[in-house]
Amino acid sequence: ALDVRASLGECPLWAADERALYWIDINAPTLNRFDPATGENRVMPMPASIGSFALRERGGFVVALRNGIWLASIKGQFERSVAEPPYETSHHRFNDGRCDPQGRFVVGSMNESRDADSGALYRLGTDFTLTRLFGNMTISNGLAFSPDGGTMYHADTPARVVRAYDYDAGAALPTNGRTFIQWHRDDER
Repeated sequence: ALDVRASLGECPLWAADERALYWIDINAPTLNRFDPATGENRVMPMPASIGSFALRERGGFVVALRNGIWLASIKGQFERSVAEPPYETSHHRFNDGRCDPQGRFVVGSMNESRDADSGALYRLGTDFTLTRLFGNMTISNGLAFSPDGGTMYHADTPARVVRAYDYDAGAALPTNGRTFIQWHRDDER
């Protein structure tokens, strides 16, 4: 669809009302808006590594950067910081994130040196309180919710596991964690 030669392109999000694809290049770092009808890709430079983002109901973005979570305008201009990073920024950063079915931003962190399971999953509340949901992972990744919103899926990349959790929409808490799928080195053939 688009030959951009991204360094680390991730986090695709289709905005149906705009008929546009938003995506990030973590290492560039940029937030991008691709319009398939015109072929235009609008690049919005970020001041630090970007791990994920979400569209805001009133326009603009919630952006998870190495140095915290920010609100940005629809043009990618920063409006204000809403959460400090809950980790040491020299070797950790935010990674994959999504909004839950109620619109709360859930985002994970990762240990870039991969020498400890010190990554965690967090929820950003509507009051901008950042709550740690659980930890003990190296790279928080692959966050998704079932169509009915009752199940949350989450991966730890180096552990080669995807876990499923019951997701209480009211409390916005994952519970009853269980292995959904586990890969082993022998499966890589």
